[in-house]
Amino acid sequence: MTPDARIVLVSGASRGIGLSVAETLLAEGYRVSAGARDTAATQSRLGEHPRLLVCRYDAQDPDSQRAWVERTVATWGGIDALVNNAGIAEPFAIEDEDEAVLDRLFAVNVKAPLRLTRLCLPHLRASGRGRVINVSSLSGKRVKNDNVGYAMSKFALMALTHGTRRLGWDDGLRATALCPSFVRTDLTAEVTKIDREAMIDPEDLGRSVAYLLALPNSASVAELLVNCRLEGPRLRFRLDGRAVEGAAGDSLLTAILLNGRVLRRAEFGGGHRAGFCLMGACQDCYVQLDDGRRLRACQTPLEAGMSVRTTAGTHAPRIVIVGAGPAGVRAAERLVAAGLRPSVIDEGQAAGGQIYKQPAPHHAADGATLYGSEAGKAAALHARFAALRGRIDYRAKTLVWDAVPGRLHLQDLAAGGTGALDWSHLILATGAMDRVMPLPGWTLPGVFTLGGAQSLLKTQGCLIGRRTGFVGTGPLLYWVAVQYARAGADIAAVLDTTGFGRQLAKGVGLLGAPDFLRRGLAFVSELKRRGVPVYRGITAPEVLGEREVAGLSFRHGGQRLELACDAVALGHGLRSEIALADLLDLPFAYRRDQQQWTPRRDAAGRTPMPG
Repeated sequence: MTPDARIVLVSGASRGIGLSVAETLLAEGYRVSAGARDTAATQSRLGEHPRLLVCRYDAQDPDSQRAWVERTVATWGGIDALVNNAGIAEPFAIEDEDEAVLDRLFAVNVKAPLRLTRLCLPHLRASGRGRVINVSSLSGKRVKNDNVGYAMSKFALMALTHGTRRLGWDDGLRATALCPSFVRTDLTAEVTKIDREAMIDPEDLGRSVAYLLALPNSASVAELLVNCRLEGPRLRFRLDGRAVEGAAGDSLLTAILLNGRVLRRAEFGGGHRAGFCLMGACQDCYVQLDDGRRLRACQTPLEAGMSVRTTAGTHAPRIVIVGAGPAGVRAAERLVAAGLRPSVIDEGQAAGGQIYKQPAPHHAADGATLYGSEAGKAAALHARFAALRGRIDYRAKTLVWDAVPGRLHLQDLAAGGTGALDWSHLILATGAMDRVMPLPGWTLPGVFTLGGAQSLLKTQGCLIGRRTGFVGTGPLLYWVAVQYARAGADIAAVLDTTGFGRQLAKGVGLLGAPDFLRRGLAFVSELKRRGVPVYRGITAPEVLGEREVAGLSFRHGGQRLELACDAVALGHGLRSEIALADLLDLPFAYRRDQQQWTPRRDAAGRTPMPG
């Protein structure tokens, strides 16, 4: 579109980019209808000119927009181009609950350009070479800070631009999004991350608009990105032994392919591959890092200093440990000592397992309260794991929801995403869980497992109720009761379903483990000293209550007894957690000492499954 007195509307023409656009177009020979809230200031800055019309324009006043378009058409008979320049840049973050700023951003930056485009559309179509230039921003192309409200409005303006292109294409209407970075205007007066002298000069954007308007219909520009600096620093990494570079923000796969490499995967017959789905589903772009990790290159951001191998046959073993309790931590220590880098998958937020679970940061209970006589072991375990952190691939808050030979399927419990992790060797250190025997009322609100009651106390410093009854059998019954007593809980009673005679017989069997026996006796003794009733050999326990726990009923000494409580901790010993072993279809054998089916394994803990 040559200037020859073509009619252009420019919004926000009183200052900054809009003023420079209006000045440039007047100098080029266009007729300019300048829209601004302060018409007097705009007229003063642009001066008197036979090809200038200054009209009131308020982005939040639809009537002013309609009046502006109508006055322009009445004055000059049509409209050939629209420059949607007026905009605001107020901060709005995702966590801001007051959405008034967001509403203003969309009203000015999106809805006003939409209305103007709609009002001008018949005239732009009639022109046969109509133009719409929306002054967007590089913030409409990427998000680099917490000010998402401004970016959201500019992304929406980009959508409006492309929608306008599609709508008017057959009528000769072309639309362009002009996307500058920092421009030296009053909107960037508070910006300190870049020197103002280094910012884009508004006059250069005025010339850019003139250039875009002058292009013929056959040379349409959809987006023009204008920057004043090099964005995205180059990151150096090593690829198959040679030093190369990639752009910050690129995936590892993109960086590899741009450096002229293909991937070679023995899993696919040793042929050359270069990725396939690029969504992380086909597993076709695995690469090996020299630190032992195997990663899907398409899902891995490029990091400076990476050392990547794309050739097959050189992969180190991919060892995965599921569980970060005492057994998992010890396994990781041995592997690290052998020069390997295992992955450790942990459902918890910090290592320790259930027995040495670490408290939340806001919970300031001391180790003696949380772990009792095991406090020293707990502290040592936590310290040993902290020393391992930089030498393992630790994945906290991660659930293994399925397992098949060679692969684990994971869920990120914090972010909610899912993924997969391949393994060549797998160590299951998943520990144990409560064995619960159902009893009348056990599904009432207020009934928890012993392990659950213990976990809540350790991690959050909370009790499961105001007055708690403990029901079941085994050492954990007394241990948790003692922990609650030390925390100041009101304990209604400890009800042990194992009689004294059977306990004595088991005690004789524990003579070979004197420390374990001594701790058990100490727990019982401490409870009695604290005045906690302990009933051994109880039968027919029931949880009382209609809608929630109200008490316990049980038989003892030939009598039916009742006691009041509002919470119950229930457990009948522990059983090995075997769900993943079962998913892997491992062979099982019955263990009479555990009264449970467990995976068959040799003296070294190895199962018949390779790896």
